[in-house]
Amino acid sequence: MKNEFVFEEKKKNISELVLSYKWIIIIVILYIAGLLIGSVCYKYIDSSSLSEYANKLLEIKTKSIGELFINNLSLFLSVYIVSIVFGLCAIGFPVVSVLPIILGFTIGFKISFFYINYLQKGIGYCLLMIVPSISLFITLIIFLLDKSLETSRVIYQNTFKNTFEQTGIKEYLKSCGIYAIYVILISACDAALTTVFGSIISI
Repeated sequence: MKNEFVFEEKKKNISELVLSYKWIIIIVILYIAGLLIGSVCYKYIDSSSLSEYANKLLEIKTKSIGELFINNLSLFLSVYIVSIVFGLCAIGFPVVSVLPIILGFTIGFKISFFYINYLQKGIGYCLLMIVPSISLFITLIIFLLDKSLETSRVIYQNTFKNTFEQTGIKEYLKSCGIYAIYVILISACDAALTTVFGSIISI
């Protein structure tokens, strides 16, 4: 009886944990799906498109740290702003849900490019110049999307199903303000890493 009680308690705790972090779990699953799709799709893109994509990726090394920072900030902020804006919409849920797939696809595609074309050198390049900053950004976006999905869900319920849940918009926007600082820091770190390692790594 005691063992059964312990098992039921553990089962209950796991269920509660899954419910507490359901959005984060869903976001991570969607991101991994995007990674896999991006990795597989790389092989089926025509060569002319790949050449253009390769040139854009490799010309990063020739840019100054200031240009890299502006590029990173523009890219990261665009994802960040879309996440916030659609998190404040009653029908923003589908758009917010697609973002982790798009991010995963882009990163999976990029890593596949370097691995298939440069093998060990490509892996080293990814580990030093792509993975550090993108891991920080993805972690940040996962927590932001978690809040965006929940806020969008509550707004939808209150708008279309006449419920009266607290939206927590003030707390949401406050968190978004803090995340904006992290986005700027991540952009600066990525620009610095790319500049430092770009002068060392030849590819």
